[in-house]
Amino acid sequence: MKYLKYFLRKIKKYAKGIAITLYPFLFFILIFVISFASEGFTFEDFGLDGFSLNPADYCNLTDVDYTAILHDDPDRKANVEITEYLTFDVHAGSKSNTYKELWRELPEDYVDGLRVTYDVKSVIQILDDGTEIPYTETSKMYWEDEDYTQSSTMYWHHSTGTGIYPDNVESLLIYIPWTYREKMKFKIVYSMNNAALKYKDCSELYLSMYSGNTIKKLKSYKAQILIPNKIMPSTYYAYTFGTSNSRVPYTESSSINPGYHTFLITLDKSDLKFNYHNRYIEFCLLACGKDKHIFTKYAPNNRYSNEDALDECIAENEYYSTQAQKFNTYKTIFLIASVVFTVLIAYNAKRKYNKTKDKYILYEPEIDYQYFRDIPSDLDPIFASELVFMKDPFNENKEKQEEYAAILLSLVRKQYVKITKTNDLEDWNKHNTLITLQPIQSNYIVPDSFSQEPVYKTINVDTGVTLESLTTSERLYLELLERHMRYSTKSITLSSLQTRIDNDYEYTNAFVKDIEKKPALESGVMLGYFQQTDYDAPKKELNKSAKASLILALTLLIAVNGISYFTPMALSFGAYTILGIACLWKYIYLTSKSGNLVLFTQYGANEQAKWRGLYNYLNSDTLINEKEVHDLPLWEKYLIYATAFGISEKVVKAIKIHAKDLNIDSSPILNHHCYIHSTHFHTTSRSFGRSIHTSSRGGGFGGHGYGGGGRRRWRWWRRPLI
Repeated sequence: MKYLKYFLRKIKKYAKGIAITLYPFLFFILIFVISFASEGFTFEDFGLDGFSLNPADYCNLTDVDYTAILHDDPDRKANVEITEYLTFDVHAGSKSNTYKELWRELPEDYVDGLRVTYDVKSVIQILDDGTEIPYTETSKMYWEDEDYTQSSTMYWHHSTGTGIYPDNVESLLIYIPWTYREKMKFKIVYSMNNAALKYKDCSELYLSMYSGNTIKKLKSYKAQILIPNKIMPSTYYAYTFGTSNSRVPYTESSSINPGYHTFLITLDKSDLKFNYHNRYIEFCLLACGKDKHIFTKYAPNNRYSNEDALDECIAENEYYSTQAQKFNTYKTIFLIASVVFTVLIAYNAKRKYNKTKDKYILYEPEIDYQYFRDIPSDLDPIFASELVFMKDPFNENKEKQEEYAAILLSLVRKQYVKITKTNDLEDWNKHNTLITLQPIQSNYIVPDSFSQEPVYKTINVDTGVTLESLTTSERLYLELLERHMRYSTKSITLSSLQTRIDNDYEYTNAFVKDIEKKPALESGVMLGYFQQTDYDAPKKELNKSAKASLILALTLLIAVNGISYFTPMALSFGAYTILGIACLWKYIYLTSKSGNLVLFTQYGANEQAKWRGLYNYLNSDTLINEKEVHDLPLWEKYLIYATAFGISEKVVKAIKIHAKDLNIDSSPILNHHCYIHSTHFHTTSRSFGRSIHTSSRGGGFGGHGYGGGGRRRWRWWRRPLI
């Protein structure tokens, strides 16, 4: 579970970084979506589904009865006359937002220089009792809500796709009476122009009947393609395309429709299953041999009418009609390969760890402490925190922001800083917390004997007490306070300090870099905890490989899976997911093992075990339940280090329980007037830490852009127009 939490935390971190980088794009996309949402539209349901953002709103095309009759007319357009019976399930979420129009998109395309166009003849609504209600054609597109009136219902509009937005997509719009919830059936009649193409050695009839999101909710589909006997070729190839099988079953009959050769398609709900890349139902007829131009005698010439195309057409159609079978084979191969690569990834991860570990001399603690009750040494709070969690990268208890509160408490304990309320009648909060620098004097005390070294001492001017020396992080923090203090009073509220830090980017950035590196280097190296300055070199080496695995895992799980969803290799039977999980496991494995690769000295390894034991002790209930009463200075240090560890609540609770046995009034950080007894202590200390880190990172944004496209009939053998 802790691995999962750590992984999710990392994902959140990377996602935040990506979001900052892509902020302008996300911002403008959000504005774009909101603009559509204000109109009640959604991209997912664009088309017959009614644009509704409300999941209770939908308008599904459920049943289609499609009949196409081929004609070879002297007007040289080779028209196909089409009659469709369409059933819509209209379901508005509320009576205040009813449906006003239905859509039938008409697929348009340019093939070999000829544009496929449509001529809509009539639209008729058919009631349950068989009554037919003819709709009237209108040249106006009713688009805005204010366009819809009672007089604008019972109309249809054919958008030819030659206008400007929104009249730039070829489609049939049916304006209906404001409909709440009912099933509506329509009969539409239209012709399709340039559906038949003529080549030197063959002719092709290509019908793109349905495509896109509009067919996802189909429950039944019936289609008849009728070829008059007098123009039916004796030698031909017939193909169907679409659904998750890449082809649609069909039958042929010369008797079902007298005088016509009929291609019949009948699909029920079990047949109407689609992947993203084959959300269409299409039909193709190739005529060759002596009847190669039998139904394209009057068809207009296209760019390649004087060239042979039969072999290329057959190859293309075979490619698409066998697509599912071929890519299922490819996906099976990918799946087997992913299992093999998973084994190799696991082997490589363990080999990488062992190889890295063998390069260095690594020390283990001589005693592994479960609990350590004493303070091992007067260590820098930030370095102590780093030391505790250095071998545990998955720990969730550590709150990085509270390290700053620990430093502030330590400065209060050492009498360099005093914390008071600006108004005693109010509770502690960042506006009511006043930080004041104590008057101090630092100088060298020259000894009487010349053989002795001069002693550097810092004295509290008010009390005359010699103060403890500062650690690295305490010195840096005190310098930060001095920079932003009011010179007259040497004091500042916590809220004002946060504001000034936010507006002092360069210094704050330098402060964060120093406080993240200097305590470990100065304390760790100078005090003999580490073998060398680059003490985490093996850890970095392993984490570098781990991060590469994480990037690969996210690429496979999100990008590759997402992109493949739109292709015939969709998900590859989970092959990309298996590989992604394997890379994710490698990331978790290497990251978890990297904690063991710190170049401690033997002394450093022993001390790290003690500090980890102290953390376990403070984080357990032992401190609360045990009867032994510790000295007041030890409780103060418990609180400071527990705050740095992110578990100050545990010690505060123990202090309240044992307060009666302690003279806490004499402690500047334990007395009952102190800030740490307030719930605001944790909230504001964390927000202060976040403020420091946020202001040190900065930010920015740039431009934006978006675009779109659609499915088009494609042939690799057709040449570009020169």
